[in-house]
Amino acid sequence: MTKKLIIIAVISLVVGYLLGNFVPLQNFSGGNRCRQPEQQRGKTASIPSGKGILEVTVENSSNQPMVGIEIDVAVQPGPPEDWGTKEANVNGVANFELNPGSYYVYFNTSRFPSGYKIPPPQKVDVQEGQVESVRIVLEKD
Repeated sequence: MTKKLIIIAVISLVVGYLLGNFVPLQNFSGGNRCRQPEQQRGKTASIPSGKGILEVTVENSSNQPMVGIEIDVAVQPGPPEDWGTKEANVNGVANFELNPGSYYVYFNTSRFPSGYKIPPPQKVDVQEGQVESVRIVLEKD
């Protein structure tokens, strides 16, 4: 009898592990479908209190993501603070958690890919609890 209980417990644990790790239960929730930055791909869970998210997407004119490009964000164009520099992920996206306010999105000219025109700095306003999405398309020289 004890042997059967142990076998049942082990099988239950294995099934629970498999379901918990391989079945995305959030698809069954039917809850709020509000878009969070990169949440569909599991990158960001929520917006911290008192902050906003600036989601910058950089693509080339063929709609291909510019993977690894340095994206800079600051109150004024120029050398950014440490928090204002990120590299685009495999989707060409970089997310910045920022205090509400106005910022500029621009690029490090010394690390900019050759063959593309450097776009001018783009001003964006970030609001608390909101996702501000910016899409930048790089044109060929």
